[in-house]
Amino acid sequence: MKTNLPKEMKKILPLIFFLLTISVVSAQVKIGDAPKKINPNALLELESQNKGMLIPRMTTAQRDRAFTLDVPNGLMIFNTDEKAVQVWLSDSAQWQSLIVPEDKPQQISLENHILRLSDGGTVDLSPYIDTDTDTDTDDQQVPGIVTSYGSTLAELKVNVQQAYTDYYDLAVELKEDYATKLEATPKFTYLLNLKNIFELLPEVKISNIAEKANINPSLLRQYKTGKAEASEEQAKKVLKAIHQLGEELLSVSF
Repeated sequence: MKTNLPKEMKKILPLIFFLLTISVVSAQVKIGDAPKKINPNALLELESQNKGMLIPRMTTAQRDRAFTLDVPNGLMIFNTDEKAVQVWLSDSAQWQSLIVPEDKPQQISLENHILRLSDGGTVDLSPYIDTDTDTDTDDQQVPGIVTSYGSTLAELKVNVQQAYTDYYDLAVELKEDYATKLEATPKFTYLLNLKNIFELLPEVKISNIAEKANINPSLLRQYKTGKAEASEEQAKKVLKAIHQLGEELLSVSF
């Protein structure tokens, strides 16, 4: 049966539908058990005793391809490579893993009195460190700083070793009290800041380098931002991966 509505009613109906739509969109939503009982502070509430929430799952490469520009702060995914829930943090421009699997423990580094975790987060150890400089203990720092330079890492190593040898010989010759705490031929550990290298290559995706270098992408992002320094071995892996990418680009022909 066909009903003819007045013209005024035809104009009002779309408005009523629009208002109803706004009301539905702005309402709270409860999914699962007890749908009528919802927390007043929740926009969306899930309740179940036998089901869970499944968020989008993707690999690191898929994630980096999908989210490149204007990634919203707080965006959440499950990274199948890292086996962890990750959240995008706009302030640090990186993905933060909320879960660290047992087979991938976080790496830690100590900078002065700050303990840093490879996947983000810091702990201030200053309240637990004795800073009394009047005590005379064997673990006090030896005075002086040895500095050097070099155009290559190999040259830098030679120059650092020579600078330390000169420093050691002078301390022994002058019979300094701290000379007994020095080693004649110490083993040096070199930590390299790769931030400047990545600043020269802003177009290169971290995921591509991480895959070729077989390095955790989250740790590589720490190197990129300067929040962590790479060991000599890790730096060689990164540089080798960059060189491989360069060779692949050079092999392209038209």
